Amino acid sequence: MSLFLVLCHFAGYSPASDLDDLLKRVEIRNFLHTGAWFDRAIPGIIQPEPFASHWVRLVDLPYAMVAAPLTFLVGRETALDVASFAVPLFLLWLALCFYRRIIGEIEFERPSELFLIALLPAVPAFFEFAPDRIDYHNLELVLLFASLWLTMDRRMASAAANGIVVSLAFAVGLEFALFYAAILAAYAVDFVAGRPQADRRLALFGGALAGSGLFAFLIIVPPGHYGTVACDTYSAPHLFALAAAGISFAAAGCLSSRLGSPWRRAVALAIPACLSVAGLVYLFPECRGGPYSAVSRYVITDWLGHIAQEKSLLDRPDIVLSPQIGGIALVLLGAVAIVAAGLKPPHKRNLVLFAAFTLLALLHGYFLVRYFRYLGFFASLGLILTVAALLGRERTQGSILSGTLTAHLPSAPAMLAPGLLLVAATIGSYFVRHVPKDLPPSGANFAGDCDPDQGARLVWPQGASILSPPNLGIQILAAEPEGRATIVATSHHPAWRGIERAFRFLDPRTPEPRIYLDQSKATHVAICAWRGPSSAILEKSFPLTAALMEGHPPAWLSECPLLPASPIRVYRYPAAGGAGSACPAAEDTAPAARADSGTRP
Repeated sequence: MSLFLVLCHFAGYSPASDLDDLLKRVEIRNFLHTGAWFDRAIPGIIQPEPFASHWVRLVDLPYAMVAAPLTFLVGRETALDVASFAVPLFLLWLALCFYRRIIGEIEFERPSELFLIALLPAVPAFFEFAPDRIDYHNLELVLLFASLWLTMDRRMASAAANGIVVSLAFAVGLEFALFYAAILAAYAVDFVAGRPQADRRLALFGGALAGSGLFAFLIIVPPGHYGTVACDTYSAPHLFALAAAGISFAAAGCLSSRLGSPWRRAVALAIPACLSVAGLVYLFPECRGGPYSAVSRYVITDWLGHIAQEKSLLDRPDIVLSPQIGGIALVLLGAVAIVAAGLKPPHKRNLVLFAAFTLLALLHGYFLVRYFRYLGFFASLGLILTVAALLGRERTQGSILSGTLTAHLPSAPAMLAPGLLLVAATIGSYFVRHVPKDLPPSGANFAGDCDPDQGARLVWPQGASILSPPNLGIQILAAEPEGRATIVATSHHPAWRGIERAFRFLDPRTPEPRIYLDQSKATHVAICAWRGPSSAILEKSFPLTAALMEGHPPAWLSECPLLPASPIRVYRYPAAGGAGSACPAAEDTAPAARADSGTRP
């Protein structure tokens, strides 16, 4: 698997890579430069409000540990290249180890061979571990696999270790919160049902959860800021939730001998759970809207609402009504088959747990497309079980598909029918309802979709501040290791003020765009270049965006001379003064920024 991902990397094929990787590189670069553990501010992003990353420093640690000692030998950027290549492959090894153990817990006679077969349908999902895929999602997957395996394993040490893993996962990110709620539910169900030693496992898990949650809080939140509430990163609300769950679990486990009946055990867990939820809502009202509570409504509707991967499959005809639907249908069939197998009596605990995870992954991926790529990890086993059900009596003892589980599978029609109905309903929905064409409200939605690396690297004037569409901004910053320039907006929600200014600047509904240039204190504007014939539709719908992309700026901007084939256009804003009086220079034509005459090439 590692060799395959490496070959794809060198061939330039990396379907999972996105702009998160660029911001993460900037963040790690800044950490190596400053060594500041608690300060997650990134100096290169000035809105002009400062930008503080919502990713905790723990995520940067593996990369920093590899890059730091190499920096003295090969320089910081090369050391970062090595770390970005090696660490995802190490995380892949960890993920495969846990994935193999998960399959081993589901009662197959030959789990090792089955593991190798299960990898094949899941190959697209493993691109999350490709070299240079350095955002936090691969670490989240490693922790998720580790927690699922530790929950399946009923040893006492596994329960304690799982408490640590779950608290660490919460510290890294809340995207998989529903999966960890299922983990807590699994320990609770074992306890209520009175399964052997379930009370001890519950107590150990709860104690480790609360203790490690507090430890994570102390090493993540800066001293003096313990009372600060942040809804999108680990802070007081997250600690409250982990501590409340952990303490209630530990207490119930220790008092199990006095609780007696299953009803009393259930009440002993349900009452603290309800009080914890009520406490969260009451103590932290600012987080009732979720991690985007602080983000303006304009940014949520006009930026976030138009990001393709933030939509449901029901709103993506470009996927469902395309050749991709064949692969998507297989994934959906495999996922639904696992759920069907988990529902058939006699219920096998670990299969039911895996089926619950699969159902959650299915819901995640179906209603938020960006999570669909993870569904393959679970659906691959469902496809294998479907084959086992189709073979029926042809399975022989000792074959790869034999085992206690496959001996009690539902019939092949029972496993396939729900999945086929789901696929048919998904496709059919586009023929019975009208899906409106999604016209973006601002030119910033599309005017940053180019690759500035295809042109000569630009050397910016010292102190330049660049207003650009967010997707383009983070690419400019990632290619600016010297720190000569800053950007106003990146495509990450903590920069929502800069995002709003960039979007309103290119929004045709804005009567005076210069207001947002002045608010952001920008000295330059960067935008993707339109080199083809003029577009009447573009010019009519987005007049300022079209003018800037085509090289016809308003009088208050002056175009900078770049190479004719440059993928971007850059304009200086003379009224800003300072760096606004100079233009960037192409690195291969001049070593430093030069003054611009104000004429266009």
